[in-house]
Amino acid sequence: MSLPTIEELDREIFRESFWDFTLAAWPVVYGKPCVPNWHLEYMAAVIQSSVLTPCSRTIINVFPRSGKSSLLSVLLTPWMWLSDPTWSSLNVAGSLTLGTRDSRRARELIQSQWYQSLQPQFEFASDQNEKINYVTTRGGCRLTMPIGASITGLDGDFVAIDDPNDASAISESALNDVWDTYTMALSNRLKDPSQGSILISQQRTHMNDLTGHLMDVEPEEWQQHVIRCEYEPNDENPCPADPRTIAGELAFPARLPQRYIDGEKTKKRFYYSGQYQQRPVPISGGMFDVDQMEIVDFIPAGTPRTCDVRAWDFAYSEEKNDYTASCYATMTDDDYSLMYIIDVSEKQVRNPLTEMAKKLELDNTSTHVYFPRDPAAGNRVADEAGNLCIGRCFSDFRPVTKKEESWLGFESWVNAGRVRLVRGAWNEGFKDQLRIAPRGAHDDKIDAATAAFEYLRARGSGEVHIGYR
Repeated sequence: MSLPTIEELDREIFRESFWDFTLAAWPVVYGKPCVPNWHLEYMAAVIQSSVLTPCSRTIINVFPRSGKSSLLSVLLTPWMWLSDPTWSSLNVAGSLTLGTRDSRRARELIQSQWYQSLQPQFEFASDQNEKINYVTTRGGCRLTMPIGASITGLDGDFVAIDDPNDASAISESALNDVWDTYTMALSNRLKDPSQGSILISQQRTHMNDLTGHLMDVEPEEWQQHVIRCEYEPNDENPCPADPRTIAGELAFPARLPQRYIDGEKTKKRFYYSGQYQQRPVPISGGMFDVDQMEIVDFIPAGTPRTCDVRAWDFAYSEEKNDYTASCYATMTDDDYSLMYIIDVSEKQVRNPLTEMAKKLELDNTSTHVYFPRDPAAGNRVADEAGNLCIGRCFSDFRPVTKKEESWLGFESWVNAGRVRLVRGAWNEGFKDQLRIAPRGAHDDKIDAATAAFEYLRARGSGEVHIGYR
């Protein structure tokens, strides 16, 4: 009985370990050796476990230029086909250009002399050997499609989704399109749902990107692995393989050195926090520095006030999960004015006027009322709101389309410590909505607080027309 040769031992090692295969295949694909790093080895182990574990659901959130696409979209299929040439994968890319690039690289690796020396037990089927879709003579296949493309008739033993959300496509409609594509198409594209697995690899772009949706709707179904570019000592979701111990220490300095990261940090804070730290909202908050808002038990007695106002943000569709919100606030009338927010409410109602009527019964009749006259809903609702304000000062306003711009005045007061909250059960919910703005799912309470701020600031200046009934 003869001993195995070095070549035979290598072939066995490569079949057993995706990481060892990656190190050997990298220079064949890219013309230079792989720069090994702990995060690459960890991702390789996660991907290997995912693809070999029946019915697994896995998310990897990692920074750009991390090598994730090379592992998932280039090297994985060739590695799997060494052991199981019947295996099929459906690779979903953020764009057709990227999907084509990675599919071509995988195909060229399989056709390389080095890979063929590993004696794969298959060839490409002559009638199914395209640049982005190809099939083995043993029945395995690698299919590529961009997110959002028609997927009718396509399936696989494994669905690999690589950066489904474009960093620049963060509108509500764009985010919902990706979510709809996953729920109505990708989630049911497994040949055998009882055995097949799905892996999503992406850098975070928004609270409601695909990762955000899944961790909100199906947190128990998914294993989430987070690798942050800079080390955070008190990370609530630490990577178990992370060897770092110093705050701010970089994950991959050999490829992403400090000077490069410093340059990335000069871009918008949401960009770096989301894509590099996997936090779509920075720890310190987004637009609003909520830590600057002091919580007080009461407004000091004798404090001169401009007036009290309850401002409204109306929502008309309970089915769309929208909320009608109000903010009851006042502002001091002195050299350094402070805004005190006394109450913030929100509720899903079919008719916002019913909620408004309830608050009118509770509020003092001296409280001013400020509500939107939204052209989309017609003037009738605003007219009826005015009819409810018998014996009160009231005014209406036209909602703006560029919400973030309308928040700037209120934001500046929050960040300067000039907004205080009267202690109440609503405090934390309001702060949470501010903290994630403008990338949260809802901003109704912010809109109501901004309207209250604008009313109080303009009160007495002649900029606000006051009605009375």
